[in-house]
Amino acid sequence: MKLSSQQKGFTLIELLVAIAIIGVLAALAYPSYLSYIRRARLDNARAMMSDTALAMERYYGQHQTFCQASSTTTCTLPSITFTTKDRASAASAASIAVTVDNDNYDFSLVKVDVNNFVLKGAPKSGLYSADVLATNQLILFYDSSVPAFVRCTSSGANDYLTVSPTDQNGPDGCEVMQ
Repeated sequence: MKLSSQQKGFTLIELLVAIAIIGVLAALAYPSYLSYIRRARLDNARAMMSDTALAMERYYGQHQTFCQASSTTTCTLPSITFTTKDRASAASAASIAVTVDNDNYDFSLVKVDVNNFVLKGAPKSGLYSADVLATNQLILFYDSSVPAFVRCTSSGANDYLTVSPTDQNGPDGCEVMQ
């Protein structure tokens, strides 16, 4: 029996080995890719929160307070309008207008007094599962009294506003970003 010296194509075993190698490489690369995507979204949210903090500081420069002007003695949150680039002209003249280029996070002013404020950036609903939010620090806070960015897990975010920002330990699940 004479074998042909010209073989064309791949054997089934060679094809299965190649597919297995590609599968192993993909399994190793996918978690790194997800981590990269989370970091990129977090950095984008941090940039948007910096823009918001600057808008708040401009408001403070004009009004000498972070509170909205009112006749009561309590401090009420100023009105902030977050708009996208294509709807930037839709902002009210009576509010602080911040142009946001972020489809992944919702931003809000969660605490304000005469001289300080706390901004929160949380992933939009459905972007991450509850398990991911519980184990990864994906919720951002900007505290003007420190001033620093802090990232928290979902449980740490629930405790963040009840702990003093100058407390060395801080809430569990939170860390100051460098």
